[in-house]
Amino acid sequence: MFSTTTGWTTPAACILAGLMCANATAQECRAELRDSPIDNRVAVLDNGLVHVEIAPWLGGRMLALGRAGERSLIRNEADYAQTKEAVWTAAGSAGLSGSPARAWISDEAGSTAVARWEHGVDIKGLPLHVTRELGVQTDVPAVFCRVTVRNEGARAARGVGYSLRPHLTRAGNPELLGDTPLSTDELTSPDTNQVVPGLELRIGDVRLLADLKDAAFRIRGERYMFRVEHNLALGDIPAGETRSATGAWWITSGEEAAEKARGFDWEASGELVPVTLLELADMPPADLRKTPIAQGRYWGLCGHSDLDYLPLWQAAGVKFARRGFSWSAAEMRPGEYDFSAMDGTVAAAEQSDIQLLGLISSNPSWATVDGNTISPPKDLRQWERYIETLTRRYRGRVHVWEIWNEPDIGQFWSGTAQDYAALLEAAYRGAKRGNPECLVMSAGLDGPGERFLDEIAKLGALEHCDLVGFHPYAGTPAQAETRMRTVWRILNWYKIRKPVWITEIGWQSGGWKAGPGVVDSEETKARNLTEVYERLRDFAEVVFWYVDREAGAMFGLVRPIDRGLRLNPAYAAFQEGAGKTVADGLRLTGPERVAVDAGKAGRVEWTVKNTTGATLEVRANLNEAQNWARVEVIPARVVPGGEATVRVDLDAPPYIVAGKIPMVLVAWSPDGPTAVATFEFDVTNEAGSCALSLVASWGVRADENWANVGKWTPTSRLVIAPGGRLNQPFQAVNQGSVKETFSLEFTGPAAAWLGKQPETVEIGSGATRWIGAHVTVPPDAEPGVYPLTLTVTSAKYPKVTRTARCNVTVGAPQ
Repeated sequence: MFSTTTGWTTPAACILAGLMCANATAQECRAELRDSPIDNRVAVLDNGLVHVEIAPWLGGRMLALGRAGERSLIRNEADYAQTKEAVWTAAGSAGLSGSPARAWISDEAGSTAVARWEHGVDIKGLPLHVTRELGVQTDVPAVFCRVTVRNEGARAARGVGYSLRPHLTRAGNPELLGDTPLSTDELTSPDTNQVVPGLELRIGDVRLLADLKDAAFRIRGERYMFRVEHNLALGDIPAGETRSATGAWWITSGEEAAEKARGFDWEASGELVPVTLLELADMPPADLRKTPIAQGRYWGLCGHSDLDYLPLWQAAGVKFARRGFSWSAAEMRPGEYDFSAMDGTVAAAEQSDIQLLGLISSNPSWATVDGNTISPPKDLRQWERYIETLTRRYRGRVHVWEIWNEPDIGQFWSGTAQDYAALLEAAYRGAKRGNPECLVMSAGLDGPGERFLDEIAKLGALEHCDLVGFHPYAGTPAQAETRMRTVWRILNWYKIRKPVWITEIGWQSGGWKAGPGVVDSEETKARNLTEVYERLRDFAEVVFWYVDREAGAMFGLVRPIDRGLRLNPAYAAFQEGAGKTVADGLRLTGPERVAVDAGKAGRVEWTVKNTTGATLEVRANLNEAQNWARVEVIPARVVPGGEATVRVDLDAPPYIVAGKIPMVLVAWSPDGPTAVATFEFDVTNEAGSCALSLVASWGVRADENWANVGKWTPTSRLVIAPGGRLNQPFQAVNQGSVKETFSLEFTGPAAAWLGKQPETVEIGSGATRWIGAHVTVPPDAEPGVYPLTLTVTSAKYPKVTRTARCNVTVGAPQ
């Protein structure tokens, strides 16, 4: 598959280093092997003008293609972003990528260098032998290719062809030239799915021309890259005969023309020697010491939900919860610590049987190199001091700390692998000073995680942690296991004997996010959960499902819906896998439907029975909590075999929206037992309703005329220089049955920077109103985070009010 690669430290890599200087002159062709824990033994061809890498371990996948000494044109940064190869007939197709192929390579330098690899496939009972070859020759800026298919069956193979689908990088703002030009945005747009007559690309300073006879090309955009399908038709192949297709990728600098008339003499390539693949261990060492705190706590969960949900996760069998302890949340201004939210999280977890994994990710803008919260600290001593303060504060209460989230992708980390290695080393020093007994974990890695892990391991970063984190997101549970085998090949390669924790894994049942983990239904998501936890037992001590609660057809075990909460099938699958399907000491019984009349009081009751041998303190709560439904347990202490009443007093307001609200009731004890009941509020309202939602997520810089400058950006990432301007819209939706007038109130330190704002806004039933906040940052504003809060309140029903908050982040002067 086509992709960029990281360096290796083998002798072959050292030989190649001298060959790959930018703008190198033509020289003798070289064929070398270099070794990698990810790609095994890689065949490298280089003639000083062009450079290509092939991995027989992955079926002959092309890992890199480009000008010698320059960045590869191929993206190979994640399992799901790699090139696919296949051979096809009129009857069907067979993939060539993934499984090891027999391979050969030129044994000495000369005027040509060749790599060859072979596969046998079977398509509907028809055996085919596929040989693929790549070659370079002196003075020619091209990589030549030949594909040969031999029909080894007893009947003719009809409509034979070969397909290659490389993923090309977006770096360098690519453009498709020729008869059907496409811009960078068009090439990478998910809406692009276009057949083109030829392939001529300009990617930065490099020109790529595919000169393949009888080939058809299809462009498919994938946001951060694009895929090009090469389809070569070989025609019908009688039994026992062969067909071949030849061509080349011409790779030139700037506007250099490709000398397409020059061919390649495959028979003059000299002696080829077999490529012997490496034997690499892809499992944890049998004698690896287990982490005591992980024993019996395999089932973990990533948390975005409120603390009131902890009993629901305890009822599911969750043993570890991953929660945020970011520096940006605790020290918004230098020297001013606020740990109140974190204190609440830790205290709530201590009231359950759930241990916390502390995730430290996101830096205060005042402390980073460019004012962005995902950027490296400008002074690692300040970062180290925060880690020491944090781990000392929660010593004996939080035992495991994960240093950052997914620094291998730009969404969460703007620095390099070297920057992250320094961050981890400083965090390790600070954590061990604050609490010598705590465990420090390297960041969970996601997209191109294997290559990032290889890079930081090479840098020695994993010497500064006790545990290794990873996020093996994949299309299927089997592919997730494959990724974990790669992780262990890397760790074994560098002799890193440390346990792995998987701090995120999951699938979304549709949803809007891109990536490999999109499945067709909640039922498929639940089946994947069951399978992946079983598959990963041998590779990781703890596995955290992503995520606990999420709206829509997404990753969550539960889904907020219709003002209430619904348990997804994945919740039951998690509960069963964690061994919590039978009530573990409490039994909760009651109605499945509760009638609610707007403006009228009511009461409903459940019975909870203590089936343990001990007296329990029993509590209960509703998720999602309704401010008009008050929950009480009577009596609060229940003797063995005794019962209590869970009473819910209802006081539905006159403005409540009619409809059915799914609800979850949890009865629980700090001593461990839990029970869950699901039911539905059936709300009626004859008088009319009022409801409101308010959101502020994105902002954009503005010029002197308040026109947009740049792109819309999540407000948590948008940094404004002193004297700059910001457009911050708030989206208000009237979800009630009548038109309403709402008052507006802006508060917070940044409110003084607003222009004149309206005091009220009228929103029709079901209508959306955008409320714009124009912020002008004073020229003398100090770098820091300045909150801005908008409160929207119904004029008729003052209790219908919503608040949305954003932060105006002021960076260093430009």
